[in-house]
Amino acid sequence: MSTLYDVAKYAGVSIATVSRTLSNQMVVHPDTRARVMDAIEKLEYIPNSLAQGLASKRSYVLGLIIPDIINPFFSYVARGCEDSCRARNYDLAIYSVDSQEQEETGFYRLLRARHVDGLILANTVVSGEALPQFIHDIPRVYVDHASSITEDDCICVENRAGAQMVAEYLLENGHRHMAIVSGFPNSFAGAARLEGFKSTLTDHGFELPDEFIVKGGFDPSEGVKAADFLMTLDSPPTAIFASNDMLAIGVLRGLQSMGYKVPADVSLVGFGDLPIGEFVSPSLTTVFVDKFELGAQAVDLLLSRIEQPSAEPQKISLPVRLKVRESSGVRYGF
Repeated sequence: MSTLYDVAKYAGVSIATVSRTLSNQMVVHPDTRARVMDAIEKLEYIPNSLAQGLASKRSYVLGLIIPDIINPFFSYVARGCEDSCRARNYDLAIYSVDSQEQEETGFYRLLRARHVDGLILANTVVSGEALPQFIHDIPRVYVDHASSITEDDCICVENRAGAQMVAEYLLENGHRHMAIVSGFPNSFAGAARLEGFKSTLTDHGFELPDEFIVKGGFDPSEGVKAADFLMTLDSPPTAIFASNDMLAIGVLRGLQSMGYKVPADVSLVGFGDLPIGEFVSPSLTTVFVDKFELGAQAVDLLLSRIEQPSAEPQKISLPVRLKVRESSGVRYGF
C-alpha cells in the first residue's frame, strides 16, 4: 500500500505539499497539484481521511437534511449533492425527516455521530431560530427555503416564476376555471407556487376560488383525493395545476378512474420534471427543475461558506422552464 511519502517522492515534492494538495489549499501551484494528483492515481494512494481531519480540524463530512428520501425529487437533489461532495473529497451524511420533532432529534444524532463540517437543509420547515442552539455556529445552506435569518446562504428554485408560467400557459389555451393542488402549507416552495399561480390569475382579471385550492403534500394518494374533490364540485375546473409531479401523477390517476380524459376533459400540469412524468399516459406537462444542479450548487455554496465564514451571504435563484407534453392542451370549444 502506497504512503504519503511514496506520493511525495514520485511527484518530486515535499510531504507537506502533498498534504496541502489533499486538503484543497489554494497555495499549491496548479502544475504542482496536477503532478501530485497524477502520482496519487498512478500509485493508487488512498488518503487517510481520519488523519486529514485531525490535521485540519475538519471531518470532511457534510450533512444533508431532506423532508422525505422516498420522494424522487429529493433523491435527485441528494445525488447532486453526493456527486459534488465526491468531486471535492467530502462524504455526505443524509438524514430524512418528516416532522419538527424528528428534525431536531435528527440534528443532534447526526452532529454527534458524524461531526459534520456544514449542513444543507433542503425544503425543510426548520429555520435558523428553530435549530438547537449549539448548531448556530455550524455553516449551513438552505435549499428552496426562504430563511428568515439574513446571514444564511440559500439556493432557491424560481418557484413563483414557474407557477406564473403555468398560469399564463393555461390562460393562453382558453382555460378560465383552474384549480391548484398545493404542497404542504408550511413548505416555502409550495407557498411560493400557490402565490405565483394565484397572482397571475388575478392580474388577468380571474379569481382563484377557495374551493379550487386543495392542500396536498408529496404523496400521489393526496392527488387522487384532490381530483375526487375537485371534479365533484358543481362547476369543476377544466385545468388542474399540481405543485409537484408526485401529486400530479395522483391527480391523473384520480381523473382517469372517474372516467375523465386528459387533456380532452381536463388539462393537467405538474412541477419538478421527474423522469416518471415522461412515461405515464398521457405524458405529463410540467415545470423543469434541474434537481442535480440544485444539489451540486448547494454543496459549492456550503464549501464556499466554510472556506470564507465572514463573506456576505449568497442568495442564488435556479431558473425553471415549462415542458409541454401530452397532459395539457386547448380547452374544448375555445
